[in-house]
Amino acid sequence: MLNWIQGLFTAKPKGRLGIDVGSSAIKLVEISSAVQPLSLETYGLASLGEEALSESRSLTAAIESIRQGGGDDAGGGKTDNHGEIIFKAGLPSNSILGAFSDREISQIIKELLIRSRAKARRVCFSLPAFTTFFTVIELPPMKEKEIHAAIPYEAAKYVPIPLDEVFLDWSIISPSTSSGQAPSTGLDSELDSRNSPQARASAVSSSALNSLPNGSEQAVNVLMVAILKEAVAKYTKIAQLSNLEMGALEPESFSLARALVGESKDLSIIVDVGSSFTNIALMDRGSIRIVYNTRKKNHQETGQLNEDAVVEGINSVLDSYRAKSHSVVSPKCILTGGRTQAPDFDKILKEKLNFEVLTLNSFEKINYLEGLEPALKEISSSFGVAVGLAMR
Repeated sequence: MLNWIQGLFTAKPKGRLGIDVGSSAIKLVEISSAVQPLSLETYGLASLGEEALSESRSLTAAIESIRQGGGDDAGGGKTDNHGEIIFKAGLPSNSILGAFSDREISQIIKELLIRSRAKARRVCFSLPAFTTFFTVIELPPMKEKEIHAAIPYEAAKYVPIPLDEVFLDWSIISPSTSSGQAPSTGLDSELDSRNSPQARASAVSSSALNSLPNGSEQAVNVLMVAILKEAVAKYTKIAQLSNLEMGALEPESFSLARALVGESKDLSIIVDVGSSFTNIALMDRGSIRIVYNTRKKNHQETGQLNEDAVVEGINSVLDSYRAKSHSVVSPKCILTGGRTQAPDFDKILKEKLNFEVLTLNSFEKINYLEGLEPALKEISSSFGVAVGLAMR
C-alpha cells in the first residue's frame, strides 16, 4: 500500500518541514500545525544553475544562493505507461542528488535551516521523477491475498530495472475505472523511508479492501510505484547528516496534488515543468490515476520550452484515461514548476488544448502574513512540491 507508516507516530509535532531536492534547487517550507488552518512559518531556497552542476559543483556558490523567508528577510495485467524511460539505475549527474555528495547536500540543507530559522526537525523529502516509476496495472477479478502475490510478478514485467534495486509500493485506485466508486486512497499516501532494504509493501489499505469483496467480478486497477533503493539510502543519509528525523519520502506528484488539488474530486491534470523534467499527473475523484514523466524538451532553434511537446504529453495521458474510463468530462489543467513562467506559456497551452488552464498559488491552502504576498507570488510556481510535503 502507499501508506507504510500511518499510525506509527501517535503524536504529531507542531511544525511540519518539507524539503524538495529538485534537479537544480533545494526548497524548504515549514508549516505550523499547532492551530488550524495551517500557517506558513518560513521558507528557504538554494538555487544552483546548470553550470554549478555540470562544471564547478561549487558548494560555496550553492550556499551563497540561498534565499530565506520569515525572520527579518521576507524575500525568500494491462498497463498504462507513458513517456521515455528516465527511470534507471544510478542518479543523473546533472541533478543535485547525482552531482553532490550526501555531506555536501546536508551542508546546504543545514545552512537553509539556519537562515530560514526553521524549527521543525521531522522532515518529509520529495522523490524526484527520475527516482520513481509509475504504472497502472489492471488485474483480473481475484481475492485480496491473490492481489498481494500478483503485484511483484506484474512489476517484473514493466519495471525497467531489476526488482532487487527498487522498493515497490502500490494502492488500489478502484475495483474498476468505470465503477463510479470513489477512490480508496487519497493524498496522504506515503513511503516509510526507514524500512529495511528487504522490505516490500505487502498489503493494501483496509479502506480499499472494504470496497473489494473476495471473489469480486470486477477488474482491479492498481497504481504501482517503483522507487530506487539508491535514492532512499541517499536521503536517509542526508537526513542523518543534517540532524533531521526522517518522517517520509513521497513522490513529487503526490505532494503537488495535495498542495494544488486538495480534496477536489474533479478531473485535473497537473503539469510540472522543471529545469530537466516534465511531470504530468492525471487525477480523478481525488486520486492520482496516471503519471507521465519525461525529459523537458526545448525548441532546437530558440532553446525555449517546446509547448507542443508538453501538449502532446497532456493529450496522450488524457486520451489513455478516456479510453479506459469512457469519461468525456473536460479536465482543468494546473501549471506548476519554474519553467511554466515562460511568457504566454499558459495562453499557448489553453489555445492548443481547448480547455481550462490555470496557474495556482502553491501557498493558497495555508495562511501567511500579508506582507509576504509579493515574494510568495514570485516563487509560488517552484514551491508546490515543498508546500505539499509540509502539508502532510
